Amino acid sequence: MLYYFIALCAAATVLLIVDRGNRINRWAAFFLYMSSLGGLTGLLADYNIPYLLKIVSLANQTLSPYGVLMFSIVYSSFELPKPVMLRISLLLIVPVMITIGLTIIGIDKQWNEIILSIWAVIYYMASCAILIRAAWKEKNARLRRNRIMTTLMMVPTLLAVAVLIHIVYVFNPQFDFFSWIAVFIILSFGIALLSAFVYGVLGIKLRIEYDPMQETMRAVSSGAALLNHSVKNDAAKIMISTENLKREAQLSEEALLHVQLIEASSAHLQSMVSRIHERTKDIVIHNELVRLDNLADEQLEQLKGVLADSNISVYTDYCSDPIANCDPVHVREAIYNLVMNAAEAMKGGGCIRICILREDGKLSLAVQDNGPGIPKELLSRVADPFFSTKSSADNYGLGLSYIYNVMRKSGGKLQWSSETGKGARFELIFKI
Repeated sequence: MLYYFIALCAAATVLLIVDRGNRINRWAAFFLYMSSLGGLTGLLADYNIPYLLKIVSLANQTLSPYGVLMFSIVYSSFELPKPVMLRISLLLIVPVMITIGLTIIGIDKQWNEIILSIWAVIYYMASCAILIRAAWKEKNARLRRNRIMTTLMMVPTLLAVAVLIHIVYVFNPQFDFFSWIAVFIILSFGIALLSAFVYGVLGIKLRIEYDPMQETMRAVSSGAALLNHSVKNDAAKIMISTENLKREAQLSEEALLHVQLIEASSAHLQSMVSRIHERTKDIVIHNELVRLDNLADEQLEQLKGVLADSNISVYTDYCSDPIANCDPVHVREAIYNLVMNAAEAMKGGGCIRICILREDGKLSLAVQDNGPGIPKELLSRVADPFFSTKSSADNYGLGLSYIYNVMRKSGGKLQWSSETGKGARFELIFKI
């Protein structure tokens, strides 16, 4: 049982080391720490420390179901604001406090165990239902895979704990539940390792809510930085050499044209490198309270001529409280990119709708067009760095990956959907 304690504590500690600022990881670590206490009970019993054994057992039995339900809610309900989460956490801890209170005043042990089992089973079952629903409802292919792996990792063990500890053991105290639970725990760790090494869905791999795009962006950032440095240096050398050649050599008209072509190509190469660098370098976020409607209107005013020339009409629908905590510089650029992408998708003209909504505990800005849409087989790749459905030479396929990175760094997310022949919709969802 001591190995059980060490393993769960180690997993919880890794989660906090990976990203202690992530409330998903914090609740996952809390649940694992509380669950690990079950591995100490045998040791405390052997050393005959009854008072400490009672405290550890009570914490394990009451705070484990509470911790896993809170984790499931936070993991599956990204959009819930902090005040709502605080109220939920206070409401759900009421049965925990009641059980601890009944234990302290010395109520009949059997009745106390029955009361504990009733709400603990409800908490465990609710956690399973929430995790399954989150995996079922997720539309993003990458996140769906993560949620499925997390569900497979946790649900069987949670069901086993609910049934074997809080149902079978209550009615049959002689039942050796730990041997059976150990099987499910080993299964969970096996799935966790499989996820880490094969799919990379668990941080360093042990982060519950890991997004595969993070590693992609990190690799692109480091690789592109090295490439940019080399290419930019060589392009600068070419430009210097051509300037020297023009000054020091007697060139014919035809030779001068070739030199000018080399100069133009070098300038274009430097410009391209700068654009790629701006898109792939690590993004620094400086959040402040801003009005999303003002940011959207600024970009529409800037693009007014382009949209008119392309025969594109724009309709806006803003909620009455469009204030977001975000970096206005990056969000301006994100909106500009989304509107330009929509415009470029509608070669013969069309309509763009920009909606800012605050509902169901989330604030979002959506840009929707009625263009040809994105083919279903390409939909999951649109935010991949250097991937583009456009054929223009000056498109590097970095706009959506940049927006994706901005929203992730801001604590928000980018979502998209499309139907061929009916246009595409891209939605910036902000943390509130």
